[in-house]
Amino acid sequence: MQKTILAILLFTTSVAVADDQSEAEAKVREYFDVFNSQDVERIVETVYSVPVHIGNSSGHRAYVTEHDARSGLTTLFGQIEDQGWVRSVISEVKPCSIANGLVFAEVTYTRQKSDGSAIAPGTRRNVYVLQNLSGGWRITAFYSQDPTKRFTCKN
Repeated sequence: MQKTILAILLFTTSVAVADDQSEAEAKVREYFDVFNSQDVERIVETVYSVPVHIGNSSGHRAYVTEHDARSGLTTLFGQIEDQGWVRSVISEVKPCSIANGLVFAEVTYTRQKSDGSAIAPGTRRNVYVLQNLSGGWRITAFYSQDPTKRFTCKN
């Protein structure tokens, strides 16, 4: 009997983890689609949950308010368009459940020009932190990482 209960608990947990990972990955893919359409309002209203913490090699910052997120995204779009950007393309998403409703997702992607060539550094890698909040899955933080290193996740 105890083995049956344990098997049921493990199965239920596995299903919940798989669901969280699948839903979080879908949100990351939605984010890239919305990002490519440059729909700042939709990102702020349906993808992010502010404050959003952002980290990269130049330091850490946050979009503390929705206004900060709108302003930061508008600035970012201008900067990457100046480099010839037309779209960002995901090559891999590796989600990892940390806890119920909390997923880290390592995303490997490129920023591309209209001719399909990648904007340097070519391959990019971010880790997104997603939480299942009252409004659904939302990105609460993301961190750029060295594209030659892989994120290891232990839950």
